[in-house]
Amino acid sequence: SSHTETRTCRARPGIGSMASADSRYTRLLGSTDTSPAGSPQVQGTDYADGLGGSFPRPAETEVQVTAGRWWHQQDIDGFFKNVYHHYDAKGLMNIVAKGVLDHLRVVFVVFIILLMTVVIDYNQLNNHIENKCPGNNHSQLTVADCHGNVPIDFGRLIRMPWPVYIVLLVILVVWMWSFVIFLAYIPRCIDTRDFFEQELRINTRRVQTVSWDAVVERLIEAQQRLQLCTAVKDFDELDITNLITRQRNFHIALYRELGPRLTVHLPFMKPRVIVSDSLRWNIEQVLNRVIFDGNHLDPAVFSEYPNEHAKLAAGLRWRFQWFGVVNVLLSPGILLIRLAYFIFHNSDSLRKSTGVLAARQWSPYACYLLRNYSEVEHVFRQRLAQTLEPSNRYVNLFVSESVTIAARFVVFVVGGFFVALTILGFIYDEDFLFANLVLGRSVIWWTGMLGLVLAASQAAIPKDDLRPDFAGTLAEVTAASGYVPDQWKGEEENLETFDEFTALFQLKGVTFLEELLSILILTPYILIFRLPHESDFIVQFFKARTYRHPHLGDFCKYACFHPANTEVELSQMGGGSTMGGAAAESQYWGEQSHHTEGSFARESYATRLDHSIATFKRQHPNWRPERRPDRMHMSASCSELPEDEAAAGAAQGHFRLPPTKLHIRPDEMGDSQL
Repeated sequence: SSHTETRTCRARPGIGSMASADSRYTRLLGSTDTSPAGSPQVQGTDYADGLGGSFPRPAETEVQVTAGRWWHQQDIDGFFKNVYHHYDAKGLMNIVAKGVLDHLRVVFVVFIILLMTVVIDYNQLNNHIENKCPGNNHSQLTVADCHGNVPIDFGRLIRMPWPVYIVLLVILVVWMWSFVIFLAYIPRCIDTRDFFEQELRINTRRVQTVSWDAVVERLIEAQQRLQLCTAVKDFDELDITNLITRQRNFHIALYRELGPRLTVHLPFMKPRVIVSDSLRWNIEQVLNRVIFDGNHLDPAVFSEYPNEHAKLAAGLRWRFQWFGVVNVLLSPGILLIRLAYFIFHNSDSLRKSTGVLAARQWSPYACYLLRNYSEVEHVFRQRLAQTLEPSNRYVNLFVSESVTIAARFVVFVVGGFFVALTILGFIYDEDFLFANLVLGRSVIWWTGMLGLVLAASQAAIPKDDLRPDFAGTLAEVTAASGYVPDQWKGEEENLETFDEFTALFQLKGVTFLEELLSILILTPYILIFRLPHESDFIVQFFKARTYRHPHLGDFCKYACFHPANTEVELSQMGGGSTMGGAAAESQYWGEQSHHTEGSFARESYATRLDHSIATFKRQHPNWRPERRPDRMHMSASCSELPEDEAAAGAAQGHFRLPPTKLHIRPDEMGDSQL
């Protein structure tokens, strides 16, 4: 027996089989069908070959949606995340290869740490070098020499102190748990590969070059044909993107408001916001366990009873403190692994140029300030890459002439010593390179130090053709980033602007030192002493910044392109529930404004929202916000921006988006990028 429901819905024009205007869909539930599970039952419909062609189809077509393999995905967020992961990684084999190699990297890092700290006895190594034995035995480091020295002995691994065994056991358990999760994820990756090939008609070869917008259009058609989610009839581009980035959108809004409240005061430095990778990971783990509940937030967030809010805030406080204590216990091992991984990850760059630490990159906190709502990873990476060159030029504009003169002198002197030592090394071979030169250090050691000083001095010398166009250069940065604080406008050449800019676009070495300091001190300190006091603020944040969709769950309202002062009545959309009112929200955030350092965070909302809308419409030119059920509550920028020039006029003319042509992989953006 089967139940048949016939309805008429509007198909998406412009892609393959979606070229019709109106199509009638027939859904057969529980029908007896001999076709493979999940395969579409389409009558009178032709499919495009790949994504390049488009075959005509009748205006009215009966499409049978079978309750098969893809019908009614229980975890629609996870399903679309897997689809995007398959697209971003460019296929199944890349996902498997990266997962296996990432786990092997951890094994290699642990092995190197044990080799450098346990296996090698540095006292015996010094005795072996200083008191050489006659003959060739002095070159054997793994066997005892004539004095009984065994510099490298793997037998020391079984004679390690018991605390080292405990740390290794913890690392092994975490590694095995992570690897089991990865193995369990592979079948879902295989299913996603099948979905791409069978339903989206995109094979592994085509996924290397297809655009994300084309994939999204195919997903929209697949929802109409296969009913991936039975709670709603149709998806649009914004729905799919928000399902993929649901939690990320909340994180963007949270760190923009919570960051200034976590300002730290370090000795000899100005107050700064440090949201390191380790701190971010701990905060998100706590939120996943307390606030997020699948595709909804904890119902206590929206409760009208104060005691429910108090219980939820108390749970946050306890989790933050517990995670802080665990970080204190594990910080030495985490620090060693993080340090070793950074060295190995940047070993090729360090070999080619010792000035890699003098290169600049956006800090983890800056990435949250620069990131748009409803923006997938590869689009963000492309925008971030476009900011690097003008950002470096803007920083170099502030190099003083006196520093340049001194740097050129240092380069001249140090370069002379470096060349002299290199020439002598070629002449006298290793006997000269390992000879003591000054302060008991060998020639090769001093050559390395001179190389570091030389690279740092060269980084302080600007290019000769650099012209001091402060406003134009900073405008290039804001064009791609959309980050336009009001205090920067008209103050581009001001040193205060330079300090604020370099606090976000900082040296890679500074970011790494902040990460190490955070692992040892800042992350446990903030988790134990600072964040528990912000628990009530966090609960109120989620209540005020959440849009409750009647069928798809809870979303950050900025990701739905709702302005900050809007109140969405879901009863008008058939939901029957209401988001936190604008009046109550305004009163709450007004009371808290002194914690967020004035109007910095609030005044940037309109600019960030407009830039998010402009970027989204640029990536999805066929998106029609007027068709959304919540269109009455969306920002006016959704309809004001022209589709063919979606970037023009964003944020009331503060910036224009440059063309997006770069294709940057995640490993090219540095360790701290999101």
